[in-house]
Amino acid sequence: VLSATTVQNYLACPAKFYYGTVKELKAEEEVAESLDYGMFGTVYHETMRSLYASDRMTAKDIQSWLGREDEIKSKIKELIIDELNLMEVSGRNLVVTDVILKYVMKTLQRDLELLQTEGAGSFEVLGREVRVHGEFKGQRFKGFIDRLDSFHEGQVRVVDYKTGKVLEDDEKINDDNAEAIADNIFASDVKDRPKIALQFYMYDLLLENHPLAKGKQMYNCVYSPAKLFKEAPLTMPRNQRFFNAVSERLEQTLNEMYSLEIPFRRTSDEKISEIACDDPVGF
Repeated sequence: VLSATTVQNYLACPAKFYYGTVKELKAEEEVAESLDYGMFGTVYHETMRSLYASDRMTAKDIQSWLGREDEIKSKIKELIIDELNLMEVSGRNLVVTDVILKYVMKTLQRDLELLQTEGAGSFEVLGREVRVHGEFKGQRFKGFIDRLDSFHEGQVRVVDYKTGKVLEDDEKINDDNAEAIADNIFASDVKDRPKIALQFYMYDLLLENHPLAKGKQMYNCVYSPAKLFKEAPLTMPRNQRFFNAVSERLEQTLNEMYSLEIPFRRTSDEKISEIACDDPVGF
């Protein structure tokens, strides 16, 4: 079963994909004393998931959470303790706690503003950490969506929380740039690959026949904490030209991936290829 991440790994370095996905080799885990990048994102994700536990969030609900900062901070500390298997949060992790708290509070503020902008008193939470799966050209795919919500009848919004880098090409996709962005996703050794754009494509693909979204107009939205302090999150409708362009290129990539005649080459970028291999390998 593939995912947007495993496809991205193949595009970044086929050899890395081979060892990580085909051979299922895992890097050795190191004991961490403070949150690394991945853990930071996990704690932010889990905090938001716990706050939006009900099926419908009203303006009053969000305002209530905005007034319970200490309670949210305690939730964050509990998650950090769980991630690092600590007895208590101290040192650098106290600073990280405050940073995550600021991110969460700003996310709540933006959602409250969005309710006002949309002229709605509430929005429906269709799902949190929604597991989606399906097939494309005979290949099975899976994914986990951070949040599915709806502000209006007949519409569904795919929300992705991202604490990492977000490119303009990940969000602002239209008929004029759809083909170029699709090309950039599948280009070899590209520096700034629009990974989130590919992720949204995969979510939209797997949601087409999902009970929560089937027959509804789909929108995609990145919640990037760093950007939330500058502007409201951008909600964009699924672009059909982009969807078709990525589908075409993904089919070509799958054909290449399973070809016995094409070796799993190693990327020329040493930073991308974390798994060392002296020669290209094949099945």
